[in-house]
Amino acid sequence: MKKTVWAGIAVVAMVAMIPVAAQGLQGRGGGGQSRGFGGPGGLGGPGRPMAILNQLNLTDQQQEQIKTIHQERRQERPGADMRELQKQLQTAIFADTVDIATIEGLKTAIASAEAAMLSGRIDTEVKISQVLTPEQRAKARELFAKGPLRGRRGI
Repeated sequence: MKKTVWAGIAVVAMVAMIPVAAQGLQGRGGGGQSRGFGGPGGLGGPGRPMAILNQLNLTDQQQEQIKTIHQERRQERPGADMRELQKQLQTAIFADTVDIATIEGLKTAIASAEAAMLSGRIDTEVKISQVLTPEQRAKARELFAKGPLRGRRGI
């Protein structure tokens, strides 16, 4: 009996974390710090592919071009529907009568929205890579080959 109760509590806790995790993902890609690229809300926090930009000695012109690319992406409002879908999912999960068909439909809609967000992020990164010089792209490849960017200073 105790195992069943604890398992139920664990499931509820995990389900309750879905909107929190989704919100965290949506918050990425914003303004940035002094150079406009690193840290929370920058072009990618620690461990994010675009976090390496701070290590590539970008010119002012490159920084402006990259900011413009990201502004255009933000105007597309990637993931704007995700919050509403997550809210609907939570409502369906905790309804008095659980409708599995509704939940399955929401899972499909969320997966589609996540795929669209991934596609948009990749398109953005491709545009940004084209702003870089061949030397900067080589340096970026070298940094990626070293492994995760987590914990490195200056990112």
